[in-house]
Amino acid sequence: MARKPLFSFIFYPVLVLIFAATLAIVWFADWSARRFYVQLMENRLTDWADLAASLSQNWYEDRSKLDSLAHDLDSRTGIRFTFIAEDGTVLSDSRQDASQMENHRNRPEVLSAMRGGKGLAVRSSPTLKQDMMYLALLPKDAAERIFVIRAALPLTAINAALKKLYWRIALSWAFIFAGAGLTSYLIARQVTRPVLQMQTAAAEFGAGNFKARVPAPTIRELDGLAKTLNRTAAQLNAKIDEVTRRRNELDTVLSSMNEGLLAVDNANRLLLVNRAAERMLGLVAATAIGRPLPEVVRQPQIVNFFNRFSPSADGVDFGTYEIEWEGKILNLSGTRLLNSAGQHSGALVVLADVTRLHNLETVRRDFIANVSHELRTPITSIKGAAETISEAVKSEPDAAERFLEIIRRNSERMAMLIEDLLSLARLEQRDINAKLTMEPVSLNVVAQNAMNICVEKSAAKNIQVTLTGEAFIQRGNPQLLEQAIANLLDNAVKNSPPGAQIKINLKQDNQEASILVEDHGCGIEAQHLPRLFERFYRVDASRSRSEGGTGLGLAIVKHITLAHKGRVSVASVSGAGSAFGMHLPV
Repeated sequence: MARKPLFSFIFYPVLVLIFAATLAIVWFADWSARRFYVQLMENRLTDWADLAASLSQNWYEDRSKLDSLAHDLDSRTGIRFTFIAEDGTVLSDSRQDASQMENHRNRPEVLSAMRGGKGLAVRSSPTLKQDMMYLALLPKDAAERIFVIRAALPLTAINAALKKLYWRIALSWAFIFAGAGLTSYLIARQVTRPVLQMQTAAAEFGAGNFKARVPAPTIRELDGLAKTLNRTAAQLNAKIDEVTRRRNELDTVLSSMNEGLLAVDNANRLLLVNRAAERMLGLVAATAIGRPLPEVVRQPQIVNFFNRFSPSADGVDFGTYEIEWEGKILNLSGTRLLNSAGQHSGALVVLADVTRLHNLETVRRDFIANVSHELRTPITSIKGAAETISEAVKSEPDAAERFLEIIRRNSERMAMLIEDLLSLARLEQRDINAKLTMEPVSLNVVAQNAMNICVEKSAAKNIQVTLTGEAFIQRGNPQLLEQAIANLLDNAVKNSPPGAQIKINLKQDNQEASILVEDHGCGIEAQHLPRLFERFYRVDASRSRSEGGTGLGLAIVKHITLAHKGRVSVASVSGAGSAFGMHLPV
């Protein structure tokens, strides 16, 4: 499409605006003048009609007197007078034989006068064959017999006066339009000339000639712009050097990282590959950047993980996943990339070799399992003793009951903590040894059982839990999946206000089934999201302990999901609720 010059954008719109403004002024002048003359004529007709009404009192039966009065007033004023009976019969007219005139009851001005005492109309007279202004008046003191007095004047006087005025207005409009058009032309030229000079200088800057300068325009704003361009040319070399230095520093940092770093755009083309990622995946950054991810990375699990953060995905902001590849265990941490406007622009994934950490985790799991087993017996004894004392102590029942309740509550908390630790240890052991019993599972049935487990807690806070969607997987452990969903529901109930709603949404496609638990609670700030599924990690430690949580619920959910070769996700906005997800292979 051809681009228009700046002169056209300035001159022609201003010219059109001037033309429209002057036409509006002409129209308003015409309307005002016509309205003035019409009002003047209406006032004149009203005055004479009032006079005729006062002179014609009690002459209803005497038509000769009415004829005499009508002709006398007409000869003095040039106004046509007509006296009309209540039924529309013309009693007398100053310019026509009343007996030859048709019934006037349906004339608009007569109808208005009969209803409201006064009527005005501008129309063509069928009798005189010219445009007339009619004013009909019902005498205020009309008693038993009602008749209407109508006064009329031709509009030829108004048209003649306006015709002279039109010529003057048209001549004035022509002079104004010509002068304004010439002025706008000169202004447009004055503005566009320095802009063209700036365009030429900017082209020189783009070609690398930073010695070029923009002449100083006479317009203050453009002069400021010209000075800014000249300063920009002087500073551009220094800015380029600074950007180059920062880019080199960033390249050094990325190259020194032990974790691999991959970034793609919305079209799934590689934007960034650091040296660690080259070593882990066997890539060459020089040939990989700019190519589609599936062509470069031959590991389908990594490609599928990137797809979770594509624009067509269901709004997952952060996710983690672990894969085993070539004898190593890689932890993938992914997030969406957002531009300065907050719009989705790609995805970023960090690859960390956690093989050694997994070995250390094995040692830690064995320790937790042994310690938990040793602690279970004495804690059970404490709980039993507390219950026995609660029944036996009678001397100081208030104090005894209070302390015994503390003992009971803490012993129950310790027992719950030990149970969660044992569950976590068993899950982690099953992750490695693959000893889980798998069978086809309907996630609707599992989710409904989890809702039944949490029904008392949700009812205590008047929280409604709803289940939507359907999903089915071929390999799953119903008991563990029920425990995971119950943990997510328990977490949602704790963090939701009374009377809120919690939704369990089941989805399924050809590759995976998703379980999303959505609440409308206080939400979680973004800096906490990457660590939510860690053991004992708490966003608000004091609040979590006061509600009886162990800090292991989400960690158990994560390991149950990993045991099913799935992944977890979380999306949350502070103050607007959270959505925790389990994504399992179909």
